[in-house]
Amino acid sequence: MKTILRFALFCLLLLSLLVPTALAVDMTAPVGDVEIAYGTPTVDGQMDASEWLYKTVLSDENMKGVWQAGFVSVPEDANIDLYFMWDADNLYVCFDVYDTSPCYYTEWAWNGGDNIQFFLDLGPSLIDQTLKDQETLQGRYGPMFAVAPQVTDANNTPGAMLYTHQYVTSSAEDDILSLNGFPCGFSLTNDGWIAEIAIPWTMLREDMIAKVDTDVPIEAGPELNALLVYWDYNTSRAVHQYYGTTKTGYSTQFGWHPEEFGIHMTLLKKEEVTENQDQTPADPDTPAPDTADLLVSAVMLTAVMAVGTIAVSFGKKKDI
Repeated sequence: MKTILRFALFCLLLLSLLVPTALAVDMTAPVGDVEIAYGTPTVDGQMDASEWLYKTVLSDENMKGVWQAGFVSVPEDANIDLYFMWDADNLYVCFDVYDTSPCYYTEWAWNGGDNIQFFLDLGPSLIDQTLKDQETLQGRYGPMFAVAPQVTDANNTPGAMLYTHQYVTSSAEDDILSLNGFPCGFSLTNDGWIAEIAIPWTMLREDMIAKVDTDVPIEAGPELNALLVYWDYNTSRAVHQYYGTTKTGYSTQFGWHPEEFGIHMTLLKKEEVTENQDQTPADPDTPAPDTADLLVSAVMLTAVMAVGTIAVSFGKKKDI
């Protein structure tokens, strides 16, 4: 009887630990709405805060692990400060990455080292237009831009930055185009790295024309969806963490489609820009878990109570 009682109590303890774990592995809420200030920053990798006006902090609260790849949570110390600007020629993006265990690229390859993949979609600006993009790589939508520090000497110290654009040809085969000829720059920090890039609007507009035969004028007002994914490698060049800003949460697997991009951006007019202020969006309200999540939680809690009842029952029988 003692053995049964110990086993029941062990199950009770185990299930009580599983319940909070199951509810805590996902983000609190997606990034949500972000405004993009009008202006032309210096793109050199130095991140001048007086030029990059609006900051969005990405962390374990608004990023999600790529579940289908086996990563069920985001590290508590994960942090990327994300900045946007725009003008008539480019969308400017700055990534200020916190990573205390860097693994740098030695050459361009998908499994080379720490890197950011940044997906963009102009679809929200096309009113009543359904995107029909069935020839994209692995079902992903929108052009993808990737950045990563790259080793260029024998001392394993990055001396350049990889800046590439991946797109899908008419034959549905992906192609990677180097964009190092466009404005870009990087620098190493004491606890990570900074990358700044300029993404030509012409490239984004051409992508939309290829998909839906519709051009998107670039002016104040258009909206964009974005997805940032961070590949964090260890010193053995194996993936250590894999997470990003999808807006699918709780028990749903990581989503790559535009409607699941967790960053929704709006271009501001020049006169709407408030200078020299931290414009990090306030944390959105925590969304309620969906029905499936509540059911899972209820089942687990019921199991905890059942095991506890069994344990108490056996205990009472022993005392009689």
